[in-house]
Amino acid sequence: MAQIIPAILSATWSEIEDKIKQIDGLTEWVQIDVADGHFVPAVTWATPDDLALLPGVAKIEIHLMIDRPEEILAAWMNVADRVVIHIEATDQLADIVDAFGSTNTKLVLALELDTPLADVLPYAPRVAAIQLMGIRKVGFQGESFDPRVLDRVRELKTKLPGVSVQVDGGIDLGTGRDCVLAGADALIVGSALWESGDAAGMIAKFKEL
Repeated sequence: MAQIIPAILSATWSEIEDKIKQIDGLTEWVQIDVADGHFVPAVTWATPDDLALLPGVAKIEIHLMIDRPEEILAAWMNVADRVVIHIEATDQLADIVDAFGSTNTKLVLALELDTPLADVLPYAPRVAAIQLMGIRKVGFQGESFDPRVLDRVRELKTKLPGVSVQVDGGIDLGTGRDCVLAGADALIVGSALWESGDAAGMIAKFKEL
């Protein structure tokens, strides 16, 4: 069974709190998207200190969809359990991977659909997971799933069987099942969860995949 990680994309902290309360205790992890309006068009909540207000039930994964994440990583490393960065957003990837080696916060590396898997292979054994994007247009919930990611999951799991692979973007019950069959270890679920009207019920259905 793949791990289910709800994704929250919001401009306000109050909405993030509300959504986390809806799924309190139902998942081990929650991913909160942080967008800067440059790497992706959206601009979201981006205040690390707010995380101290959470009750601490779920572990927090911060998905940084921002240019030059190395400039603000220190603030997030102090408050998040995991941080996701896009390898396309930085020219200091080796230094970032090294920096996380001396912290308790874990690093996840994200790749867009057209980024060669070879770009991440040297770093994969040193990070918590590889996040493969399943949509062409990053930064928006509700985008259509691109089935090309399924071959990327299979290829990555073949080359590095021990690596944890999570898929983000366009995940619903159908595409989620396809990802699990391809070998994905975790599914990042956004609009399919929050637009269902029954987030808790949808999590239960995803856990049956």
